[in-house]
Parts: sequence; structure tokens; C-alpha cells
Amino acid sequence: MTTCTICLKKFKQGDNIRTHDSDATGETVAHPFHEECLREWYKTRDTCPICRDRIDWDDWIIVEM
Repeated sequence: MTTCTICLKKFKQGDNIRTHDSDATGETVAHPFHEECLREWYKTRDTCPICRDRIDWDDWIIVEM
């Protein structure tokens, strides 16, 4: 987990990062994004930018850096 695939910037200590659980397994998946990037994405889409699974905002998990 090093880069947000929306803005393509590296994660830094203290960044607010979110990821989601897989619907199929309940496991946390490695699709992390800056929270502010994800919020902008979510204004027009309700899917993960990587896997395109439909995900409710409440299912995105905050990840500690």
C-alpha cells in the first residue's frame, strides 16, 4: 500500500486512507485511497476505482498509517 490510484500520489504518515471489505470473503482488500480522493470519486460513482465492485460509503474502512 504505497500509492493512491486516483491521484497517483504516495501515502504519507497522517494521511486519511480508506479501503473496503470484499463482498465475497469479508476480507480487507488492498484497494486503498486518500479519503478526499475517494469522496470526489464518490460524487459521481458508487464503485471501487480498482475492482469496480459497488460499495456503500459506510462500507469503506479507515486504515491507519
